Amino acid sequence: RVNNLISVIPLSPSIYTGQVGDLVVGRIVGVGGSRWKVSLTCSAPTSAGSNGSMKEGQLPLSGVNLPGGVQRIRTSEDVLAMRNLFKEGDLLTCEIQQVQKEGTLILHTRSLRYGKLDNGVLVTVPPSLVGRRKNHFVTLTGLSRKSTTDTSMDVDEEEGGGDVDVYLGLNGGIWIQRTVPTEWENSIRADQDERAPLAETLQKLRLRHATTRVSRSMRESIARVRNSIECLRLVHCQITPDTIEIVVKASLDEGVRVADM
Repeated sequence: RVNNLISVIPLSPSIYTGQVGDLVVGRIVGVGGSRWKVSLTCSAPTSAGSNGSMKEGQLPLSGVNLPGGVQRIRTSEDVLAMRNLFKEGDLLTCEIQQVQKEGTLILHTRSLRYGKLDNGVLVTVPPSLVGRRKNHFVTLTGLSRKSTTDTSMDVDEEEGGGDVDVYLGLNGGIWIQRTVPTEWENSIRADQDERAPLAETLQKLRLRHATTRVSRSMRESIARVRNSIECLRLVHCQITPDTIEIVVKASLDEGVRVADM
């Protein structure tokens, strides 16, 4: 037959075009002109040696939160201090605010959920494996089983409960980190003024997360989630919280070590 249009979703690495409202995970590759240049790696390297498809976005200075959550017009001093917020090599989560006619993606991090990423692991998969969901910030629980012979105790581990946060970027970037314990937030709130803005509290919370060592068992849980995502990528399976949890718990039930996944 002819004159029939058939649309398919490719299993191979594809170019991420981007839509308004998409959550993406990117890396800062340039600073200047009152904006940051963000690289959005859209697919993992293939066996043929390709580096995958890549697209860049622009994060304007007006699209980020200033320290302390201050709301004001950006000045020349803010332009000079841009590297105090993000510098080359930093990873961050952001949202697509606008897609220009020529395809340029304009990003923003004004939501308190977005910002710099520290103390975690980045996994890159083909964007076609990450579908759109109502919530791309998910928490996976019950991913570790402590051995009876492991007598090491870690305060941060006990506070965190062993849960892992996963940020599913629609550009194919997936970020994995420990779940920030609620005790940390309660401690910060107790030490500051009750009228302090929420943005200030979250910035202090992120600073503590970035400067606090990740326990050994938590690193193992993060690595197990990372390897589970790689397993799903190798078999071209959709990457969702449910599929990740199935692979993780199957590896635990079978007693598979993280290094052997």
